[in-house]
Amino acid sequence: MRLLRKKRQRLRPLTETEAYARCHGDRAEDVRIVKIERKRPRFPTTVTGERVRTMFEQRLDARETEAEVDAASAEQAEREEQAAADETVEADPQLELEPES
Repeated sequence: MRLLRKKRQRLRPLTETEAYARCHGDRAEDVRIVKIERKRPRFPTTVTGERVRTMFEQRLDARETEAEVDAASAEQAEREEQAAADETVEADPQLELEPES
């Protein structure tokens, strides 16, 4: 058993092709390397991602203000209904009690 081995010194580093050939052997003839072209867009785009984001934020903001307006108008309508109900109760003569004699 040798405890101290001397490192083998390489003359030059291997290239990727040489390392591949050393590990996997030579390439077979049925394997070809082809370059694939980038896919073209399906349709031309006129809007950038940033523009889509800002438009989405504007729509969200509009929904928030619309919700606030709806809540305020619902609150106002409820107050008006309550006021109208109070007026009908006061004006209805059938609901008034007759004094006892």
